[in-house]
Amino acid sequence: MNENKRYVIIIRSDGEVLKKLWLPEMGLLELQELVGGYIETAPTDSEDFVLIVNEEGKNEDLPRNKKATRILPKFIQKKDYIVGTAVLMKRGREDVEPMTAAEAALWISKIG
Repeated sequence: MNENKRYVIIIRSDGEVLKKLWLPEMGLLELQELVGGYIETAPTDSEDFVLIVNEEGKNEDLPRNKKATRILPKFIQKKDYIVGTAVLMKRGREDVEPMTAAEAALWISKIG
């Protein structure tokens, strides 16, 4: 039954990377709690996944998140960066959604 479980990847600015079980009833409030404020998305180097970040993070002077910045598209990395905690999720048809355990394992190995 493990194949039905879905996960998000939490990338903290201190470099810690965690896989978190995402329950069906979780949503916007949990994402806001994880990033510490209102959310916005940032692209990754994969069209199928996005980062959820604190939209006011730079104004709040949150610390740079080097690991999350490394998975931005290369052209963005040259001029921008991620701050604070980031949450990696799969891009859905209309919204974001959690990923499978296999997808989470691949991302964790990629992020380091």
